Amino acid sequence: MALLIMVTSQIPSSIIRVDHVRDDFEFAAVFDLRASVLQGEMGLPEESDVDGNDHISTHYLAFVDDQVEGPARWRMTLGRKVKLERFVVLPEFRGRGVGRALVEAALRDIPDGQEVYLEALSDVVEFYMKMGFEAQGEAYDVNGFPHQQLILKK
Repeated sequence: MALLIMVTSQIPSSIIRVDHVRDDFEFAAVFDLRASVLQGEMGLPEESDVDGNDHISTHYLAFVDDQVEGPARWRMTLGRKVKLERFVVLPEFRGRGVGRALVEAALRDIPDGQEVYLEALSDVVEFYMKMGFEAQGEAYDVNGFPHQQLILKK
């Protein structure tokens, strides 16, 4: 089931659609987009994105007017918490509702009563706080970038 959001003030006359990743072609798009941002833009090594959890995660792709603009995923951790991960939006679509649509789609799929958390780059903490998350603890370094753990307020 797709989450459709009409965004008129941020991307004129565009529709943001978020779907579950369904096939190998879409999984290839997930990995291409993550590589473009994480390796290309941020300069992270390829191995920083390979964590062995893709096969146990629920994956999404966001489309703007049928063009793929960002992937995301969530998974159940060993501690039985839900972790949101790998939310990536191409630079030209940041601040236009694509990230919000990805978060909303993921949160709709997560079973009720689950503790939900994420580890965000410090420069997007405010975005997640506006979505109902709360910062936990101190900021810390991951691959040379400051991060903050956030939990979804109940």
